[in-house]
Amino acid sequence: MNKDDKVALERASKYDAHANIRFRCLTGKTDATLSAYIEPDPHGDETGTHGHFHTTVTCPNTMIVDFPEPDRCQITNESCPFTIALGSRERNPESRKLGYAHDVIQNMAFIELYGSQLVNELLKSKGLKIKQGDLRRSELARTMVISNLIDKETYKKLNSLRGIRNKFAHDPKIHLKHTEKELFEWSMESRKLSDAVRKLLEKYEEKEKREETLRSNIGR
Repeated sequence: MNKDDKVALERASKYDAHANIRFRCLTGKTDATLSAYIEPDPHGDETGTHGHFHTTVTCPNTMIVDFPEPDRCQITNESCPFTIALGSRERNPESRKLGYAHDVIQNMAFIELYGSQLVNELLKSKGLKIKQGDLRRSELARTMVISNLIDKETYKKLNSLRGIRNKFAHDPKIHLKHTEKELFEWSMESRKLSDAVRKLLEKYEEKEKREETLRSNIGR
């Protein structure tokens, strides 16, 4: 580790706190340990904006399953109650699945919002425009790939996720037929695409502003 990295690490860990709590799990009739690690200032900027904590349970009855599902108890075959706070949706597998399905629906809505704005900006630059709502969802991805705003692989992903989103929106129970891993991956993929389309829109708007400023300066 070089000197700069060492200094950065010291700043980021300056206020860290760690504790181990031993307890008796009555379900498994065994001793277990709850470890808590608190990071009040992980960026080392003295703001605390990104402060958070981690907890882990060390128990001989813990069963590690596929990410993102929380660890299970080998005895009950349910999520370990000591890894997640009481009342959290994360304790219930159906609630977790529903959350991922909602994430997909929301992220696809953002993609449609950013994408339609981007296409409108492109059309406006050519002296054209479309009315709000005239651009159908099924046409948006096609218009974006034809306009070279996205590549072929992104187009395929958008179409696939749009189909998944439609199933979630029209059947309130269909997400229960999928694994948490599948739902989580769709959620993450839709979020990545949403961020990518948003950045495309921001980049295009910045380009338009620069060109407008240049035209104003030339006209003086």
